[in-house]
Amino acid sequence: MTFNDHIDVFAGKSVFNFDENSGIKDPENTAYRISIDDYDDQDPLEERLVRLLADPASDQLTALVIGVWGPWEELYEYSSGPFLEALVTAAPQLPHLTALFLGDIIYEENEVSWIIQTDV
Repeated sequence: MTFNDHIDVFAGKSVFNFDENSGIKDPENTAYRISIDDYDDQDPLEERLVRLLADPASDQLTALVIGVWGPWEELYEYSSGPFLEALVTAAPQLPHLTALFLGDIIYEENEVSWIIQTDV
């Protein structure tokens, strides 16, 4: 089995990458995805979470998809732990969140067997 594409439906909702310029348009019917998007991207995923939470509609989110949480070229050295700690800390700001996909990572971003998860 190969992982060629990111998921486009999760928890019965269409998945779209969160774009802070566009904002959250439909928090109840859309699963927004945050991820480190390419090799040149230097923003930690925790900062993307902060920007997502700054959107006024973020408290209405019901589903969230998490992609790459560390630098692409070194993701095999990065645990999801620090990001998950930030997400747990932010939990009170996401009172309607009922679905979380952790690890929407395709093979171009990281070998599946090299992904370092943490206790969830």
